Amino acid sequence: MWDTAGQELFKSVTRGYYKESAVAILVYDITDELSFNNIKDWLEDCKNLAPSKTLLVLIGNKIDKEEERAVTKEMGEEFATENGMLFFETSALSGIGIENVFQKCVENIDKRINEGFYDLNDMSGNGIKKMKIYGENRVGEFIVDKKALAEGNKSKKKNKKKCCVSK
Repeated sequence: MWDTAGQELFKSVTRGYYKESAVAILVYDITDELSFNNIKDWLEDCKNLAPSKTLLVLIGNKIDKEEERAVTKEMGEEFATENGMLFFETSALSGIGIENVFQKCVENIDKRINEGFYDLNDMSGNGIKKMKIYGENRVGEFIVDKKALAEGNKSKKKNKKKCCVSK
C-alpha cells in the first residue's frame, strides 16, 4: 500500500500500483473541500488503470476535527453511492474506524471470492492470489491464527506510544 497524500508529484509513480490491485482506497480530508474534489481525478485513474474488478473504497478522514468539517458525511456517501464505492469516515489520529475499513474490505473480497467474482486460478492480474497460510482457524483459502492475532492486538495496546516525539 502506498500513501502519496494525493500529491500530483506522485501521480505518475502511483499509476504502476493500480495494475494488480484488489482494493483501491481513496482518502480525502473532511476539513478540506479541495481534497474531496480531487477524489474525482483519482477515481478516474482507478477506473482507467486498475482491473475492472477492483473494490473501490472512499474514506473521509480526520473526523476527530468535526468542528472544522468542510465536507459533509452526506456528500461523501452520495459520491460513494454514485460511483459504486464503499464509504467510511475515519480518524487516522485516534484510530476511529480504521480497523472497520480493513475488516469490511476483507469481508467484501471474501464474499466476491465465494460468489465466483474472482477466478483464483487466473493469475493475469485480478489482484487476488490463491495461497494457504497455516494456523488454527480456516477462513476461505486463508487460515488465520486467531489466538496469535488476539495476542498481537493486546501487545499493541500495551506498547502504544506517540510517534515522533523527541525528549
